[in-house]
Amino acid sequence: MEVFRIRTGWVDERGALVVVAAGNDGPTADSLQFLARSPHAISVGATDEKQELLDTSSRGVPGESRPTVVANGQIDWLDPKCAPYATSWAAPRVSTCVAWLKLLMMLIAQDVTMLAGGSWSGVQRLGVPRIAFCDTGNNDTEVRHYIVPQLTRSRRQADWYQTVGLLLNEYRLTYNIYNTPAQVTRALISLAQPMRGRERYEVGAGFVYSDAYVQFARNLRPAFWLKIICEPEDLSRLPQLRLDDIDSLRPLWDDEQAEVLLAHFDRGHLVTSMKVVS
Repeated sequence: MEVFRIRTGWVDERGALVVVAAGNDGPTADSLQFLARSPHAISVGATDEKQELLDTSSRGVPGESRPTVVANGQIDWLDPKCAPYATSWAAPRVSTCVAWLKLLMMLIAQDVTMLAGGSWSGVQRLGVPRIAFCDTGNNDTEVRHYIVPQLTRSRRQADWYQTVGLLLNEYRLTYNIYNTPAQVTRALISLAQPMRGRERYEVGAGFVYSDAYVQFARNLRPAFWLKIICEPEDLSRLPQLRLDDIDSLRPLWDDEQAEVLLAHFDRGHLVTSMKVVS
């Protein structure tokens, strides 16, 4: 078992994200399955369709361990062989959300790199990520093919980046734009909704909608982006007044651009699922 935890660290170092089900051994504390205890994995607990935490969703230990987030754990199809609710159904929903967050952050990294190199282009080609689901109960494979569209960049976006860049330079903030696993996890956690009456060892940062990336695409403002790319201790040196000031900027992508992105996300991905035999 320890070998698998070590391998999640190996994958993390190479920039890939690992999303795992928290386990179905709740409601007792310290019931997270072994991979969900890895510091390099996003572990997902489960709720029912009304966002009530499942009794069976595994918990961490108060002050020590916890799932990263929770999501809807209701199965999407009727199958008498499968449990109607489980963390195994919640984890793929978060995996999909994480994949699109990573792609959005990749688009931002491309923009910033082009601006820094003085080669700003009015057109950006959208990529197609591959999402892999591994589960002992699934051996189906689906692959969707889709023509990769282009996104029209605007001058307003360049101004948005330059405004944020001036602030980073003014306060000498250390940052990284290349969407590391830790940064994508930070974005996911920031999009989670706190769950009233629940402790962090039970639900982590809270409930995540499978389409939380929609909120990211439609309403990405500078302060949120800075929280992702800067280390928290660095960001604490930035006066709240300046954060409030730059947050008066409009979102990075306008409504038309967001629609292009979201239409692409709905149809333009490759999904591979594989059966794991232990």
